[in-house]
Amino acid sequence: MRQMEKNQTQSAVQIVQRERELEQRYERYRPYWHFTSPGGWINDPNGLIYAEGFFHMYYQHYPNGPVHGPMHWGHARSKNLLQWEVLPIALYPDELGEIFSGSIVCDTERTSGFGEEGEAPWVAVFTHHYEKNGSFLQRQSLAYSLDGGVTFEKYKGNPVLDLGLQDFRDPKVFWYQPERCWIMVVVAGQCVKVFRSANLKRWEYLSDFTITGGRENEIWECPDLFEMETEDGEKRWVMLLSANTLDYRYTAVLYFVGDFDGHSFVPEEQKKPMRLDFGRDHYAAVTYGQTDGRRIVQGWMNCWAYAQKLPECGFRGVMTIPRELKLRKTADGWRLFQLPVKECRMIAGRTIFLDGEKRLELSGEAVRLRFCCNHVNGWKLTLCHRSQRLEIKIDVQNKVISMDRTGCLAESAGKEFGEICRIEYPFRENEQKFELLLDVTSVEFFYGDGAVAGTMLYFAREPFTWLEITKIE
Repeated sequence: MRQMEKNQTQSAVQIVQRERELEQRYERYRPYWHFTSPGGWINDPNGLIYAEGFFHMYYQHYPNGPVHGPMHWGHARSKNLLQWEVLPIALYPDELGEIFSGSIVCDTERTSGFGEEGEAPWVAVFTHHYEKNGSFLQRQSLAYSLDGGVTFEKYKGNPVLDLGLQDFRDPKVFWYQPERCWIMVVVAGQCVKVFRSANLKRWEYLSDFTITGGRENEIWECPDLFEMETEDGEKRWVMLLSANTLDYRYTAVLYFVGDFDGHSFVPEEQKKPMRLDFGRDHYAAVTYGQTDGRRIVQGWMNCWAYAQKLPECGFRGVMTIPRELKLRKTADGWRLFQLPVKECRMIAGRTIFLDGEKRLELSGEAVRLRFCCNHVNGWKLTLCHRSQRLEIKIDVQNKVISMDRTGCLAESAGKEFGEICRIEYPFRENEQKFELLLDVTSVEFFYGDGAVAGTMLYFAREPFTWLEITKIE
């Protein structure tokens, strides 16, 4: 990295790089900052919870190979959301089926009756996925832990909610204090069903949330419902969900902003969802429960269109950097803003000042870049090594932000991997700010204090050696 001099525009770029540890050199695609399992396959994050100083992340896991197999719940914990300790597998498939996605709550009032008086059991609410008469069906079940989420005992009365449906999965449960009850949101096709319970075992149906005019053959997954307070003290509820079509040509994490009265969720604006991240590789994002006052979201950095075709070296699957969400009122209505969590400061390095257009030499595979400058027509960031290129364009004049990885494709992934991702953005700011996280096989891009986020995988044959920053005239 070369030191640049301060210039007239006072544009600031912060670049952080780390060299790969020697013991990881044989694992070509292992990232530095992002969670991966030691081996096998991972997808959706599950049971995200903060307790006793640790962030716990459970996740969809097949430990016996880098392919999607019978689902388990893996488990890891961290004090800083960046360095993870992998713990023993928490939930295994059983006679009721595979263990699909779900959530965990700490039952501090012991409403479930699990454990002994004075204990606060952790209760996992998850989907059992099973085959019956040639069809795959799904139902909701419980398991509880009395040792802080390390080991679980499955409830003998499972399943606790069974509607005999095929696509009925991914329960998110939270405590609703105004009515002192548990609320569950769970998807059924292109619908989010809302239930309530006093004890986590018996569930009462309340309402459905759906929209008209959705994509044909679209399936919803991984719902989340939570209240957020704005910087001005206003409160709104956010419905978060992941959507994909059966051919996986469309996948996205979507959200709605509205109100929840303990019975039903009603969006404040028209029933048109906003997209949380415009990149191709951001899915199954859910938030941590019972955190330290922040609303932190984390997702799976992949796309089902090619997830099982990507290069691997004993493991396959990676999680996004955890991001803190903020809800703000904009000229276009309520919007979620997101930036990497404050813990990412631990990897911060020196600040380099640029005069706008520069060519920076890179010497590593992990880069964090923060950039701010005066308003211009736009910028193009090009990461390159010989013929390999990855481009991000911030086109102010045409009001478009795009990410292009066609210059560093994974040949095994097929044509779907070559798609260029774009999003329209109004560019009302007087000052342009953006942040970039580059980590071995992924790039996460944040613009305008987190107003826009884009996530994309790439598989360069060799690490990028240059970053070119040029103006769009």
